[in-house]
Amino acid sequence: MFVCASSRSIRTGLTSEDFRVVEDGAPQTVSIVSNGESSSFYGLAVDTSGSVRPVINLVVAASKQIVERLRPEDQTILIRFVSSDKIEIFQEFTSNKRLLNGGIDTLYIEAGQSAVLDAVYLAAQRVGSYKFPSRNVRRVLVLLTDGDDRASYYTLQQVSALLRSIDVQIFAISFSTDDSGKLNQKQSPRSVDLLKTLTSETGGVTFFPKSPADLTTTVNAVFDFVSGEYTIEYKPTKPLAPDTYRPVAVTIAPKSPLGNSIVIARPGYGVLLK
Repeated sequence: MFVCASSRSIRTGLTSEDFRVVEDGAPQTVSIVSNGESSSFYGLAVDTSGSVRPVINLVVAASKQIVERLRPEDQTILIRFVSSDKIEIFQEFTSNKRLLNGGIDTLYIEAGQSAVLDAVYLAAQRVGSYKFPSRNVRRVLVLLTDGDDRASYYTLQQVSALLRSIDVQIFAISFSTDDSGKLNQKQSPRSVDLLKTLTSETGGVTFFPKSPADLTTTVNAVFDFVSGEYTIEYKPTKPLAPDTYRPVAVTIAPKSPLGNSIVIARPGYGVLLK
């Protein structure tokens, strides 16, 4: 499980003694806590539906800033989406920034009923299933959208079930605009709830930049979270039965000197029904 402990900044140097893990109501013994650099697979899912038209230049700029922050060993896939039948890979997994930026340059707005949930389902599947020989791999999906889902085939419950069964962390950057063109000033509560649900389910975060100047700070924050994450390992005291969901609560241990810190972690895990 990947977690991030933070107050105003990302904490470093934490050990197993600093974390308290409770799974399905039972305290767990943390055996390993690590904060070392690991290879990362990124999915960059970009909304290009008509509702994003007023801010497409900002979406492209943020996408390129994300590419710029990638490390040479990181692999990234670029996915463009509109409606359920218009979800396509613009660039397969690569560490080549020139290819990724080339794909971003070819993004375009297209009419259609936006399918945010379908895009997340398919992109998370793709990122989660990509094979890599190392066990210590982080899989991150960055979603750039206004969150205005109009016509997805998959339900939120189905997407949540998938996200609980795979190790993919979602960060969302909202690009909602109102009639005046201002960024994230009057978001739809439905869109806000959708994005926050998707990210919190995976231990990620949703960002609502208020101006173009906030985009760089937002992108940097995403990578700060990823680089500052800890891997926590433990053996559950209760065997995991098929078709179950295990709620997990990760907090800072009471005796830790970092009592003012909070932990961002996925709230549990489960097995997806076939």
